[in-house]
Amino acid sequence: PAGDVPVMVEADGTILSTPDSTGTNFSSFFYLLTALLLFLLERRLSGGQTLAIASLIYLFSVPMLHSAVSGTGETLSAAMVTLLMLMISVDSNKSFLYSFVVGAVLGACYLTSYVFLALLIPLIIHKTAGGEEGRFSHIAALLVGVCAVSVPWMVRNLHFGGNALIA
Repeated sequence: PAGDVPVMVEADGTILSTPDSTGTNFSSFFYLLTALLLFLLERRLSGGQTLAIASLIYLFSVPMLHSAVSGTGETLSAAMVTLLMLMISVDSNKSFLYSFVVGAVLGACYLTSYVFLALLIPLIIHKTAGGEEGRFSHIAALLVGVCAVSVPWMVRNLHFGGNALIA
């Protein structure tokens, strides 16, 4: 997928001395970012009434620690999906720009792992269940956001591999 950490390393490999350390640094950054986003999500959902149990479990999870030091893209995927969930928990269908940004984050999630495109269906249901005026406009803004981020990659996939959805 386009959002994999080695692709980011190639674009930014000159910052540090070796590509291995750059990949590990990127993975570690997204690992810590996910912990912060998970903490914020947990506080948002609980109203600030609980300890950071989920964040602590995440921080000391052996598979995630392994991903953080291995330079793979799992930590980027975790950060993007956690950001998406945090944005959904705040979303109230009041701003079309916000719906567009949620769609763009979903498109970025798709670029980190193709399976995240399946989150589009629950997001559309969530937007429809809002029951407010203009909910279909919010769905359109969400879809435009997804397309703005993912369509260039889909065109590339279609050109080089013959399949728009999977490279």
